[in-house]
Amino acid sequence: MPRRTTQQGEPNLELRGLNWAYVLMGVADGTLLPFIPLFLLQRGLSAQLIGAVLAAAALASLVAGMSWAYLADRRLRPERILVVASIAAALASLLLALTNGAVVLAAVIVVLWLARAPFMLLDPITLRRLRKAPRTDYARIRLRMSAGWAGSVTLSGAVFQVISLRLIPFVYAPLTLLFGMWVWCSLKPVQPSQPMELLPSAAVPRRLPKVPLALVGFLVSAFLLGASLAATQNFLTLRISFLGGGALIIGAAAAFQALTEIPTMGYTHVLTRRLSHRGLYAIGCVVYVVVFLAWAFVSDAFTAALLKLAVGVAFALTYVASVMIADELTSASACNRAGADEVRAVRSGAHRRHAWRRVDLRDDRAARDVPDLDRGGGDGRADRHGRRSGSGTTERRRGVGAGGGAGSRNALTHCSRGTQNSIRVPEPGSLSIL
Repeated sequence: MPRRTTQQGEPNLELRGLNWAYVLMGVADGTLLPFIPLFLLQRGLSAQLIGAVLAAAALASLVAGMSWAYLADRRLRPERILVVASIAAALASLLLALTNGAVVLAAVIVVLWLARAPFMLLDPITLRRLRKAPRTDYARIRLRMSAGWAGSVTLSGAVFQVISLRLIPFVYAPLTLLFGMWVWCSLKPVQPSQPMELLPSAAVPRRLPKVPLALVGFLVSAFLLGASLAATQNFLTLRISFLGGGALIIGAAAAFQALTEIPTMGYTHVLTRRLSHRGLYAIGCVVYVVVFLAWAFVSDAFTAALLKLAVGVAFALTYVASVMIADELTSASACNRAGADEVRAVRSGAHRRHAWRRVDLRDDRAARDVPDLDRGGGDGRADRHGRRSGSGTTERRRGVGAGGGAGSRNALTHCSRGTQNSIRVPEPGSLSIL
């Protein structure tokens, strides 16, 4: 298969940079995340305290991630945030080697999770660069992280089993710095678009856009799924340890999951020919339920690790589907707001030479106002009956008021025109909740 090229015909080096960024992140995270519960256990923390520490770290990461996402949307370049985060995570991880005592160790874990919070921006960065590529390319890129993770957890688990888990900070720090250096060199920030003339303030009331009800429901679903994963997989590490397994079995369990993630993500484009992303998300949740019930009856460490093969399928289905569902819902919301803005503008008589509509252009960083040339020529004025005068065609505006529903339908048509099989990209950070 020939390599994908840019519009200039040269190999797309940006996508190659994304591929390796995911690989390096998977390699770095594979030396840290699977072993943290066991690391805390060996440092004297009980299962209850480990759960409390991980919960506090997750909450801090969630709040910090949304804050960084807000800044990435408005002020800072997300690519540069990743670089700074890699340096902060490396320094914070080294503090693990210097801490003694449960309270100080818990504080360092929270700080480390805070430092790692901006790493979730890598997915929105990828979606932005795939705005003209097939939607299935995201899954093919994301599987590189699983590949890097599989090799890393296997090797690091063996090393930690033979030597000590105290090596975690000294292995993770240089690897996450390597990830930051790669992002700095390979992922150049996307240049912001030039500001365009906006609709007159009288035409569009200044109020916050409403969050779609479907998006709220999906975020609740994602929260519940994340809670179930935190309540099972983090403590699976402790259960494997209690059943006689060590760092090697824990690393093997994480590798088993990655081994099934890779082909599942690689064949997502085949699955989506028959099932929607919502269907894949639901199937993944069902697989999780079955595995969780099976873990309750397992009394062997290696068997518990083998069940992670099924978890890999569930994770691949839910993770990729959740990213794409969030992308679809946020894009649909942007198009609906574009149509509503145009209807209000027509009602207030703000159209003069051309009617302007606000649309979310996939090639630009932010929304842009473009002339509505579908309305015909002339001066664009509408009389009290909703007729348009001028040298162009005269159309009858149906709906409530002058220019009611037609403008909205045209705007939505423009939003959806030419977007099949391509990603309608949310702003960087808009997926940070996932």
